[in-house]
Amino acid sequence: MRNAKKVLARTSVSFAVLAGICGGAAATENYDLRYAPGIGGADMSAPVDPGLYIQVSAYSYSAKKDYGTEVRTRGPLSPSFLTSSAAIEVNSRIDLRVRGLMPRILYMSTTQFLGATVGATALLPLIEKQSDVTASVGNITLTNIPSGFVPAVTATVRTAANADAATAQNDGTGKKFGVGDLEIAPVFRWNRDPDQILFVPTVILPTGNYSEKRLANPSAGKFYTFRPSVQYSHIGEGFDFGARLSFSMNTKNTDTDYRSGSYVNLDMSFMKSLSDAFRVGVAGYAVVQTTKDTYNGSDAPDDFQKHTLGRRGQVFAAGPAVAYIKGAGEMLMEARVLKEFSAVDRPEGTAVWLNFAMPIQ
Repeated sequence: MRNAKKVLARTSVSFAVLAGICGGAAATENYDLRYAPGIGGADMSAPVDPGLYIQVSAYSYSAKKDYGTEVRTRGPLSPSFLTSSAAIEVNSRIDLRVRGLMPRILYMSTTQFLGATVGATALLPLIEKQSDVTASVGNITLTNIPSGFVPAVTATVRTAANADAATAQNDGTGKKFGVGDLEIAPVFRWNRDPDQILFVPTVILPTGNYSEKRLANPSAGKFYTFRPSVQYSHIGEGFDFGARLSFSMNTKNTDTDYRSGSYVNLDMSFMKSLSDAFRVGVAGYAVVQTTKDTYNGSDAPDDFQKHTLGRRGQVFAAGPAVAYIKGAGEMLMEARVLKEFSAVDRPEGTAVWLNFAMPIQ
């Protein structure tokens, strides 16, 4: 089994490059990321030998964030009651759905630099994002209003608050499909069989479909992201282990004056070989935002930005994975289901991944 496994590993589909698109996992503007957590699976332990490869990953992510009851204050309520105010309870929630198709091309040369084999990769995703916002008005408490005026003022304030809630639902609800943001990167591979290390400094360009008037956009926004990543893999006695650590740094979104904080992504996969063709195991990820979101605009941020501004989100996930390799690396297919937990300042949900890869030269 050991020898068969080693032969399979050396000839298997070489597509374990560092990948990512918008998904979920930090506070960030509109909860958007330019890294899809969980994209790294059994592929991370495949050797990246010289050649030309294609990889197509598809995923579906759904999550929700319940903001609970927030108390908003309005006042004065009229020129006749200048010291009056109203405390309005607002209950709100957002449901997010993201579906992505991510074609990637990878070329690895035989050129050496600092002991590493050099290559290049590019990915241009197709993404559909959908957001649904619900908001309702609860109790209203008035201050400094004569008792005889309380019923009428309460009704007036509730009417205005209900209109604001309806506007928030309308502005935050929508669906959009389109091209996402292009990522390009050189690839450096150090091979120390049975171990492998990759370094991939990725630049992500704002090429996707984006409008600051929409909450759901295929693109994360009009800004650039620099994401250096390091990936390690080990092929053991009947098992594979792969891990990828990435750090994303963002410039300011020029359309909104909002700057999403930096964040760390960690993808991990442990796969047990059932045969030369089949593997089963577990996969997971962690996302931790290291710097807070900031806003430099002259206008007040909107309601959705207020939920992320000045915060640092995090989330973790784990779940089962199964992989199939045809022949001596002629094709690889993999499926993963990852359930999120312990989310802070961001939605919590489930991601389903399907992965396909093969050499084309």
